[in-house]
Amino acid sequence: MRGRTLLGAAASAALVATWIAAGPAVAVPPLPEHGAADTDLVVLVQNHSQKTSRRQEREWEEEQRRTRRRCVDDQVSAKGKQRPTRNLAEASARTAWAEAVRFAHGEQFIDIENARDVRYRCTISSPTLRLRRCELIALPCRPKSDRKDGDK
Repeated sequence: MRGRTLLGAAASAALVATWIAAGPAVAVPPLPEHGAADTDLVVLVQNHSQKTSRRQEREWEEEQRRTRRRCVDDQVSAKGKQRPTRNLAEASARTAWAEAVRFAHGEQFIDIENARDVRYRCTISSPTLRLRRCELIALPCRPKSDRKDGDK
């Protein structure tokens, strides 16, 4: 059961203290409504079992662990060559990014389809010739089939 309750400063402090003492898996009983008009603090209350909460927490931690092993620690940035159109400039940036990733991390990371947080920054590099240059910034990741932990 979910609900929204406006709480006063003292009531919200009591709620936080109760929640910290009991842990997040324990439902906190509703507090009285007096003093609620003097604050904008909204507290979402959700009743759930301790077993479900721990299972969800373990699943989240496992997914974070898998993602960390699958992707490198830092984003890689590479600038392509000047090209007459944006599409050609982006293609040149992808090629430069793949070369930089191969050099720094190995061939298993070079596919842009597996990368996370992919961003292009394109500018006009030669105003008189209307040439464009793009920079590709992305976090290189291995494909799922290359994971060392055997997950697919």
